[in-house]
Amino acid sequence: MQTQRKLPRLRKTNFSQLEENILQTEVEKNYAVIKEKHSTSTTNLEKTEYGITSPTKLMLLVLPTGLRRRKGNNSGFPTGTVPYNRQRKTVKPSKSDTTQTVYKRLTRKMTSLVQNIPYKDTDTQCVNDTKPAVLLRPRDTAPKIPKTKKSAKKNQRSEDSSNRTVNVRLNAIMWNSVFREHQRLHPNCNGFLQWNMEREEKFGFVNREEAMCDKCNYQSRKFKLYEEVQTKKPGRKAAKINVSAQAALSQTPLGYTGLRKIVLGCNMPAPSASGLQKRANKVLPEIININKEDMKARRKQLIEINTLRGRKDPGSVSLQADGAYNNAIYSGIGKTPFQPATQVVYSVAEAETEDKSIIGVVCKNKLCSIHPIKSGENIGDEYTWAKEALQDLASDGIEAKHLTTDPDSSAYRAADDLYLENTTSTEPEHFLDTRHFLNNHRKNIKNNKELGEIMPGRTKKRP
Repeated sequence: MQTQRKLPRLRKTNFSQLEENILQTEVEKNYAVIKEKHSTSTTNLEKTEYGITSPTKLMLLVLPTGLRRRKGNNSGFPTGTVPYNRQRKTVKPSKSDTTQTVYKRLTRKMTSLVQNIPYKDTDTQCVNDTKPAVLLRPRDTAPKIPKTKKSAKKNQRSEDSSNRTVNVRLNAIMWNSVFREHQRLHPNCNGFLQWNMEREEKFGFVNREEAMCDKCNYQSRKFKLYEEVQTKKPGRKAAKINVSAQAALSQTPLGYTGLRKIVLGCNMPAPSASGLQKRANKVLPEIININKEDMKARRKQLIEINTLRGRKDPGSVSLQADGAYNNAIYSGIGKTPFQPATQVVYSVAEAETEDKSIIGVVCKNKLCSIHPIKSGENIGDEYTWAKEALQDLASDGIEAKHLTTDPDSSAYRAADDLYLENTTSTEPEHFLDTRHFLNNHRKNIKNNKELGEIMPGRTKKRP
């Protein structure tokens, strides 16, 4: 037996046709106020005046008394009701339709450049009021581009056009040995012999090379194309050119970065910065010891010269002393409360011979973490540097009889204090450097305003 399906109960309409027409007319009339959000043009007071703070109040205002909905009927419009905006041809666009938020994820450097604005100019805003991009959490670094691995043949061709530093004699020995060995092992081969760049070994500016044939499977042994420093220590010997490069760098204002740029610009493989620093840590102490031994030899020679001259006290000599800074001390006047100089070299030269050789040096560096300047010491304290240099000279029997310094230097007081402390037995006599003395005298003349009244003169061209 087939059961009959229960028909759905028909609902009564909430509004009649007359009520719908009235609602549609009033809503179309006040549509701008209804849809507009609270702003400076549409306030809450204006909406309250029209009675449209809620849809229920809107219907109570629009509908006549007899056409209002019954109390307790909270249902919406019935199915099939024509919406009031179906006949509208244009719809007012909202701000979200034209301005879309842009999200970007940048690197840390790029994020810092975008967020940190040196100054903000309100006149440079965009005409369309485009919203700024929303920056997401930055990534650590830029995306890495995968490097394509070169084949042995491509690497061989690219290295063939580069340059190398070789010893001429050792290079001739290598190729003579390679030609003979290749002819002996492969007498019928007429291939081209060249360096095997895949098996090259680099040590700073030098390298070890082996030869190979492009037709047969011949490979020679490795040859050192550089001379080594002969020492009694075990292990690999250092190349002479690497040691000589560090000695030259110590006498030039050129760093490792500048040296690498020059070498790479010559299409040569440059030594690594860590390798240069490692070699410098071994070479520079030797340079210091050589300079100290050289100055000691010059001091003994100076005493010998005065002895041959018949001096009663050959150790009492005439000295000249002055300090040199990486930045002039007076260059920071009016610019910085700190001293601009960070390095000083205080030199003491003899004035007994025509060579004027330097026999004492004191170096100080504020940037050095291994040998820093002691607390309380000043980089421009020439009294302390001169006292240290004179004490070193006194240990080899050299004392200051005549000391020439700047007019504004306190080095003479250091020599006088050493005499009063009985460290030296010769009482020093102070002399002023004529060059600095003339410069100071010229400055005093320029700054003296009374001279203009004594000797008036024209300072401008007459019309």
